[in-house]
Amino acid sequence: MKKILAIVLIAMCSFQSVTAQRTGETSISIGPELLFTSGKFADFWGLGIGGSAQAERFFKDNVSGLAYFGFNTFSGKTVRGIVNVKYKSQNIIPIRLGARYYIGEGFHVGPQLGVGFLSTGGSSETAFAYSLQAGYNFNTKKGKSVDAAFKYDGYSKSGGAFSAFGFRVAYNLFTIK
Repeated sequence: MKKILAIVLIAMCSFQSVTAQRTGETSISIGPELLFTSGKFADFWGLGIGGSAQAERFFKDNVSGLAYFGFNTFSGKTVRGIVNVKYKSQNIIPIRLGARYYIGEGFHVGPQLGVGFLSTGGSSETAFAYSLQAGYNFNTKKGKSVDAAFKYDGYSKSGGAFSAFGFRVAYNLFTIK
């Protein structure tokens, strides 16, 4: 186990040397999201779609801070039984702050914490929001930046939690150096 840990640490340190000089840069990106509910709430809500805007500020060449704002809606499912019940859609507005660590040229991982505003058919509540993400930033043939990330979003509230796995593809609108 110690050998594997040592190899991983050496690999991470060598990847850092090839990253671009980004300290002080700030970028703004927007993009769509596709989400799949998980846990017991997957029985009541299905596929989620939405969009988000994100600001990223580099504090070091491989470490950045994030501010995230989004809107997601999950379709309600029909639960069959003695009486068929159709659940209304679940809307979520997440607002989170986080960090991102770059492992190599474009690979990144990081957590986000914040608040989520959940609403279903006229009732609403506030939840503690958290997200773990792993992704890759790449450039298009025209030199524009795109961020693709897999993520796990969770919302903890009184009476339970709501979670989803998702994918975000965001286009970098601009970068300020």
